[in-house]
Amino acid sequence: MHFKSLSDVHRCNNYPEPENTLLTLFTCNPLRSVASYEVTTNFFIIAFKKFNSGEIRYGKTHYDHESGSMYFLKPHQTIQMKDIALDGEGFEIWFHEDYLSGHSLHSEIKKYSFFNYELNEALHISPKEQQIIWELYEKIAHE
Repeated sequence: MHFKSLSDVHRCNNYPEPENTLLTLFTCNPLRSVASYEVTTNFFIIAFKKFNSGEIRYGKTHYDHESGSMYFLKPHQTIQMKDIALDGEGFEIWFHEDYLSGHSLHSEIKKYSFFNYELNEALHISPKEQQIIWELYEKIAHE
């Protein structure tokens, strides 16, 4: 599966159309399980999730996702998901690099090493850090 637009992502998840064609934020329903699929996008993705079960792979490596973790994808990176069940809410922030056009982040984001991680290099965060991450998400969503 290849998501070329945010509308594609929203339709696939039965969400309303995105307000902005270059940026979307959404929470992930812990009651919804995800069967197996592979996806590639044209977007940067910043996500926080706690997994109850299942498997995720970037590249060729299994991702250890037992505790709350953040992961970062860059455009055209492939992620594989298999039998995912969440343990609590999570979120995803999707944005096209054109969203950053005219801002220094447009070129700087390519230097951020965490967008070059393989899946097994997800950022595991403590409960206190999780609270901070959720607060930041809420501020971005409000903005």
